Amino acid sequence: MDFHGVSGIEEESALSGNGGGDGPRDDGNGNGNGNGNGNGNGKGPHDDDDDDDGSRKGDGSARNSVRFGACGERFSDRLDEQRSSMDQARANDRGQEAQRPLQRGVPMLWALVAIAIAALTTAAALSLIRADRGPRPAFLDAPADVGSARSEASVERTGALVLAGSGSNLPLTRALAKAFLERHPSVKVVVAESIGSTGGIRAVRDGAIDVGLVSRALSPQEAKTDLTITPYARVPVVVAANPTAADACVASGDLAGMWSGKGQRSRWSDGRPVVVLQRERGDSSFLAVSASQPALGVENEVAYGEKRWRVLYDDRSMQEALMATEGAVGVFDLGQIVAQSLPLKVLCVDGVTPSVEGVLAGRYPYFKDLSFVTRAPEASGIRDVIAFVRSEEGRAIMKALGYAPLPIEAGGAP
Repeated sequence: MDFHGVSGIEEESALSGNGGGDGPRDDGNGNGNGNGNGNGNGKGPHDDDDDDDGSRKGDGSARNSVRFGACGERFSDRLDEQRSSMDQARANDRGQEAQRPLQRGVPMLWALVAIAIAALTTAAALSLIRADRGPRPAFLDAPADVGSARSEASVERTGALVLAGSGSNLPLTRALAKAFLERHPSVKVVVAESIGSTGGIRAVRDGAIDVGLVSRALSPQEAKTDLTITPYARVPVVVAANPTAADACVASGDLAGMWSGKGQRSRWSDGRPVVVLQRERGDSSFLAVSASQPALGVENEVAYGEKRWRVLYDDRSMQEALMATEGAVGVFDLGQIVAQSLPLKVLCVDGVTPSVEGVLAGRYPYFKDLSFVTRAPEASGIRDVIAFVRSEEGRAIMKALGYAPLPIEAGGAP
């Protein structure tokens, strides 16, 4: 049997006899010296077919030939097994490769579903925010500064006069604007959501709106500008409480004790705790009260530092917190309570019930003035609005809603 070309393991098997052969192969001339375990001196395992001296001799040589043949067969079997295993592995790889697009597609599908859900959630949240805040005020989209001709240009460009500022002014100003539009249907007036007195002043100064609504006096720096302030109403500032508050009156000297959260005035007469709701620093209503109650102002600052109470930053938040919080008390204005029919308890102070008449007679000490702020030159539409507010019809509306019209008429009558 010829084993030419069988490598490695086959060649080593040919040398596995007990004889000490010098080499596995001859030189091609039949001179191989590989000795088997038998008596003969077998030549190398491979010789030329024409060389009689290359014949195998000895029992060891015969046994080596048998072993080598069996090893070759086993090696062939192993090769077949390896080929079969490799073919199976390739088939498995092809199957896995075919499944990979589907496997990749499933996570991608879930990722797309997650993105869609997130988009829907975001859209819903934005819708709720818009619904809560109301429509975007038109003046927010206006140029920052268009010069001194801004008032006339505003009427021509947007077709509406835009008023914005303090939340204290909004209920009354909206009632007045509604009545004005009934008399002047060709004019458009927009009263935007609250941006505060300071925001209203800056917006007028920058030419973003036509009329600022303020509930405080101009600061010295603001007074140096070319702005014009026109007071149009005075409103009592009150100590307002949640309807669950047991008391109907409070002494002015006890207000600081309530704000301190300590001592006898930290509870209502029925033993329930007093829950103070603070406004931000500079709030016009609180300033109107603390101006005549210095101890209250000091205690208010201490409460800020200790984070003792909840702080509200606009009138709407304040009124909602007062209505929703048992035992709550805070500083608010009477006009908003009357104009909106808010279910709040207005406490008398030192035995005096807050009212316009009490303010004008000097019996009730806490009040503030509401004003328009404009920038020269005023558009004719602005002048028409201010004239209507000061007319008999406008003054009657203010009185009905709990405001004292300004200017005060001779003899102190509103």
